[in-house]
Amino acid sequence: MVFPQVIAAFHGLYDVIGLPGNLLVIVTIILESRFHVMRYILLASLALSDFLLLVLVNSFRIKSIAQEHWLYGQTMFYLNPFFVRYFYINTVLHLVAVSYDRYLAIVKSPLTYDGTITKTRVALLSLIWIIPIPLSIGPFLGWGEYVYRQEGFFCEQGWALRSSSARRNMIIYPITTLVIPLLIIVFLNVSVYMAARRQINVTEVQMGALLMLKTLNRCKRSSYLEE
Repeated sequence: MVFPQVIAAFHGLYDVIGLPGNLLVIVTIILESRFHVMRYILLASLALSDFLLLVLVNSFRIKSIAQEHWLYGQTMFYLNPFFVRYFYINTVLHLVAVSYDRYLAIVKSPLTYDGTITKTRVALLSLIWIIPIPLSIGPFLGWGEYVYRQEGFFCEQGWALRSSSARRNMIIYPITTLVIPLLIIVFLNVSVYMAARRQINVTEVQMGALLMLKTLNRCKRSSYLEE
């Protein structure tokens, strides 16, 4: 069957593009001292998350999909979906942090925010990497289960709906890891957009007033010359 080989080729393309691309972002930010501010550190951290996702998840799936069965043993069979969920939550938290950093710089503290790397910000960045762990180990603790996807030839985390608590977890999880972060990101970026539009309007008014003042000055000079 050709279809799994086509899917494997697309996964391989993700690695070919994503691995050097994310690595380039990380190396550039590390080597360029002018990028050693929080907004770029967050981007480097996000690039590292994407890089590790490709290494620990995507790279293991390429050959398994191509050969149409899992090739890497039971331990990696369970770790692979764990990493999927971990890096998904990690990426979502990074996007929230990047949006909040932009919000601080443009909306909340545009005159005082300098993006300096402080101990508090380093601690918050560390939390971005720590928080996904307890949210990803559910099946190891009996919250949900691992399900083998025959059509994809890999394992993924699912929810056993045999109890009310499992059904409740199935509802709570997407709300806390998708809906709420998405609403926060939308709110922050809309606030940034509105602040930017206000600044553009103020700039346009100032430029219009300056242009009018220059025009009046030219008219005055012309009248003086005529007299």
